Amino acid sequence: MFANNPVSDLYRDRPGGIRNAVLFWGDEHVLKSAAGLGHSVKTGESSFEHVYGESFWDRMRRFPDEGERFNRALADLRGDEHRQIAGAYDWSDVKTVVDVGGGAGSLLAAILEKHGGMRGVLVEQQEVLPDADRLLSERRVRDRCEFLGGTFFDPIAATGEVWTVCQVLHDWPDAECRAILQRCRDAMRDTDRLLVIEMLTVPCQPNPGVAMLDMMMLLYFGEARQRTAGEYEELFSAAGLEFTRVMATPSAFGIVEARPI
Repeated sequence: MFANNPVSDLYRDRPGGIRNAVLFWGDEHVLKSAAGLGHSVKTGESSFEHVYGESFWDRMRRFPDEGERFNRALADLRGDEHRQIAGAYDWSDVKTVVDVGGGAGSLLAAILEKHGGMRGVLVEQQEVLPDADRLLSERRVRDRCEFLGGTFFDPIAATGEVWTVCQVLHDWPDAECRAILQRCRDAMRDTDRLLVIEMLTVPCQPNPGVAMLDMMMLLYFGEARQRTAGEYEELFSAAGLEFTRVMATPSAFGIVEARPI
């Protein structure tokens, strides 16, 4: 007779499990990209693109099974942290939250689970939306979610009091970050708020977790990186947004809040 023990149970495809993360980050494309990391260190360019001749996002579109596994892996790894983030902010006056580039919707699900009267808008690429439909349905909040297919480089036809951009900007160099923030600002009303949710770099305070994620961003995306609160303030200013505060959460992530100028 066989049964799962606590270790093997962790590798099952279940909430709180890490099966999808292990399958994705144990794949050959990660190992080959990591082996080419010396190219990134020397040039600042993506070792993934150097090895495969295409961007990470292009590959995810070309191999939808890998893209689906990637989104599920992030949802698996960050599920508890998303609940902690949802609990760290005051949503009492928010009727609708717009989650920009929210992947399969794990953060949005955590927010809506905590606040039964709130609605959500998920802005994500069309090919990701079926996976978001599955996750949000499993979490029993799909009926309160609107899907808006497209990229965050396109105009965003959404309305909400709070806009969240979670683990998006660390994937991009400064110019692209400014473009993403500008798209948000163009659609926001003057009374709305923007929440950038990221691991923050703190000067003179080395953090192994942040450093490891920085190396992953370099491997996949080249000049992408974790940033300081001051660097986000500079990006906000260029996009017509005003930095207002940084909030800590029980997770590894901070919330950087901004408002339209």
